[in-house]
Amino acid sequence: MTALQLNADIYRNLAIIAEDESMLKKVAKYVRKLAKQATEDPTCVITAYGHYEDK
Repeated sequence: MTALQLNADIYRNLAIIAEDESMLKKVAKYVRKLAKQATEDPTCVITAYGHYEDK
């Protein structure tokens, strides 16, 4: 899948749970965890646009 396709898939699935606060809290917690890993991973490069790429 391309980044564009993955992004669309994520938003499509978020729309399904958008009204469930407990599910959104779980998603937010997991996304924060992934973001932290991305910023701490030396093989991951954060671009000027805030996107990351694997080296």
